[in-house]
Amino acid sequence: MKIISQLLIISVLTSTLFLNAQNKELENSTLYNVHSKKTFLEFSIGFSKASFSDFATSPLVYRGNPLNLMLAHTDVDTQRLSRFGVNYAFGNFSNDFNNQNSVSQFKSLILSYAELYAIGFLNSNRLNIKIGPHLNTSANFRENEQLFNGSKGIEIIGTLFGSINATFIINKNSLPIKELFFNADIGLINSAFRNGYAYVGQGAVLNNDDFFDGYQFSVFSGARFSTQLGYTSHLKNHNSIRISYLWDAYRTSNDINNFQMAYHTLRLTFLFNLK
Repeated sequence: MKIISQLLIISVLTSTLFLNAQNKELENSTLYNVHSKKTFLEFSIGFSKASFSDFATSPLVYRGNPLNLMLAHTDVDTQRLSRFGVNYAFGNFSNDFNNQNSVSQFKSLILSYAELYAIGFLNSNRLNIKIGPHLNTSANFRENEQLFNGSKGIEIIGTLFGSINATFIINKNSLPIKELFFNADIGLINSAFRNGYAYVGQGAVLNNDDFFDGYQFSVFSGARFSTQLGYTSHLKNHNSIRISYLWDAYRTSNDINNFQMAYHTLRLTFLFNLK
């Protein structure tokens, strides 16, 4: 709760500075041009409801409410969207099967890069649709002391998505300009580096202290899908503020050592205009 309170305070302070960063010159300037090229530095905080199962240890489902912090750099205009982002999620997940409470400490670092281009014949003055590749790498670290020798687990999940992004301008002639957007990602190439079955390798028995003993790399296995729906308000100072809902789900394989996870995230994003 202390961490949540600190993050809420940071969000309030950030939004206050963000919204008050206007001066007379900007207020008297021409209307914000949504079609011109813009460069944003994005900062967001997200509150998630999530669950995961690691079938290499058990079929139990762990549930939690991790916090998400994201930093991203975005270049966007009507013809192209280029975005690099770093997302960090952390929190505790628990399971109380048969009145036995088990807690897993969870941390995840996600790197993503997308390069999308407009489809001309589908676009208009209000509607803009872009498609392209999106590369995502997620590294999860989990620790559950009740699993003893198998208490620590890591998975690195790489995905090449086919991505589509659609934006619709609600109003063009008055500030703040309001915009709806929808983004969908479909995993085309899925890969994973994680522990095999059984979860505990033979390194300790053989006096070979190798943390990744028994880990396996697989490619063209598993599946991943992600969608995001949101609302953006472009302000007089050329900054923007966004609220969005994100759903992300993946599984590493169809065999006995499958790992699967799903996120539902409500995200507040501040977009600082760098140009």
